[in-house]
Amino acid sequence: MIRGLLGGRAAEELLLGREQISTGSGGSADSDLAKATRLAAWLIGRCGMGDSGSLVYRPAKVECDAVLNRQVDALLRKQYRLTVHLMRTHWSMVTTLAAHLQAQLELSGDEVRAVLMGVSEVLPDAEK
Repeated sequence: MIRGLLGGRAAEELLLGREQISTGSGGSADSDLAKATRLAAWLIGRCGMGDSGSLVYRPAKVECDAVLNRQVDALLRKQYRLTVHLMRTHWSMVTTLAAHLQAQLELSGDEVRAVLMGVSEVLPDAEK
């Protein structure tokens, strides 16, 4: 789910460059980056999924907790690197889907699957 939230930002960076990333993918409280940050903070702070292995419940307030902030940042950076790698690896899928979205503005799940089935790349089972 975090990678999905970071996907728009990764695609913008690859296509436009880091300097051109929009506020929709990072930069406002409603951005995908903000949503990914809240999700990571929740997973680490409330679900005990941080590097420390702690199972202690604590409110997920990233801005107030330096340890949580570092763990969230590390998780987001790792997931962002993986997202950029997946985008680069499957760039023809990304651009094909983007072209269909530009033409139709909206696609159903079945339509997305049909578009991607027509692309020659095949995702390994671990990435499906």
